[in-house]
Amino acid sequence: MLANEVQNKSTKKCQNRNNKRFGTIMKKHEAEALEKYLEDSSYTLNGFIVKAIKEKIERDTCKSFEEFIKEYKKDQEVN
Repeated sequence: MLANEVQNKSTKKCQNRNNKRFGTIMKKHEAEALEKYLEDSSYTLNGFIVKAIKEKIERDTCKSFEEFIKEYKKDQEVN
């Protein structure tokens, strides 16, 4: 194996261990509108989705996302 292949394999393994992938299904016309919006903005699709999720959690819980995560981690330690 070439050094570059070893590095890629190691990077992918680390990403799989530290990240979780979600899939999304949208109506075609909605997805196309979103793609157009993303082209005109500074967001990547992933960055936009993550930001939208964080903002929604903050609105629903009236807490910062960091506070929400801290409480989640605390609950996980108890269980």
